[in-house]
Amino acid sequence: LPTRASPTSPPIPSPVISPAAKQQPWSLITLDDLERGEHIASGSMGSIYAATWRGRRVALKSLHDPTSSALKETEEELLVHAALGHKHIVELLGANLAPRGCCIVLELCRESLFVRLYRRREEMERRTTVTIALHVARAVEYMHARSPSVVHRDIKSHNVLLDFDGTAKLCDFGLAAIG
Repeated sequence: LPTRASPTSPPIPSPVISPAAKQQPWSLITLDDLERGEHIASGSMGSIYAATWRGRRVALKSLHDPTSSALKETEEELLVHAALGHKHIVELLGANLAPRGCCIVLELCRESLFVRLYRRREEMERRTTVTIALHVARAVEYMHARSPSVVHRDIKSHNVLLDFDGTAKLCDFGLAAIG
């Protein structure tokens, strides 16, 4: 059955200019709290590593550009992401927006749909393809049913992650629009 946002869904807060100006809706996790492991991927905003936090395997996104404009964009993305809680959206565990040691900590998934489709040699079964499409549709339905609604605006194979049991999850809310 589709998952619908309840009328009591937490609202998506408006972005704030300064991370220090207001308590953030995510846990503060510093680089000192993490044990960084192997490099997983790199993107335009940062590098992603496997890491361990409080005994849990996590994904650590280390940002390339800690300038105030980049941190403001990151904060806006995190405010959207922190308000979303759904089994088909990658869980945001915490972040640190201090310029030295700026990082984002997320649920660790096995691989992106891009890697699954284009870097593996075996063909994907039709049932798996349909299941992934259904998972993404449920995440989108959840975001669109919220008040105000959230529009992802960047759904692509790089932004669909597959966890270790094959569940598809949306990530990367940098281009999301509210309303």
